[in-house]
Amino acid sequence: MSRSASDLFAQRILGEIDRLIQLAESQTRPLEVDPYHRELFQLFKLSYEAGLTSGEATPDLSADGICQQLAAMWGLTSAAQTWLTQAAQLPMAQLTRMRSLWSVMRMWMEWDFALSNIHRDLSAENAAPAEASVSGEPESAADPVS
Repeated sequence: MSRSASDLFAQRILGEIDRLIQLAESQTRPLEVDPYHRELFQLFKLSYEAGLTSGEATPDLSADGICQQLAAMWGLTSAAQTWLTQAAQLPMAQLTRMRSLWSVMRMWMEWDFALSNIHRDLSAENAAPAEASVSGEPESAADPVS
C-alpha cells in the first residue's frame, strides 16, 4: 500500500471507530457487545491484515496509536493534562470518552496479542515434525492400552 493510500485507509478506520464509539455512547451501550464488538473486530482485522497494528507501523493503528489519535481529535489530551496539572475534574462527557478509549484499547490489544500468537504458534507447529513414540511408530499404534 502506498503511503497516501495507507494514510487514507487509517483515516477511514479511525473515522469508523469514532462513529462506533459515538453510536454506542448515544445509545448508552457498552462497546464490548454486538454489533459494536463485531464491527470493531472487523476494523481491527482490516488494520492487522494491512500490517498497521504494530507500534512501528506508519500510519500507526496499534492500540496506543488509535487512542492517541482519537484522544487528540476529541480534545482529551489537553483535558487530561489540565486535570493532572490543575487537579480539576474531568467533565462527564470527557470521562465517558476516556472510558470508551480504554475499552477500545483493551480489546485492540487482546486481539493483537491473540492473532500475533496464533500465527506464531501455527508456524511453529507446521515447522515441527509429527510426534512419534520412542519405538518410531505413531502414538496410536504404540499404545498398548488401545
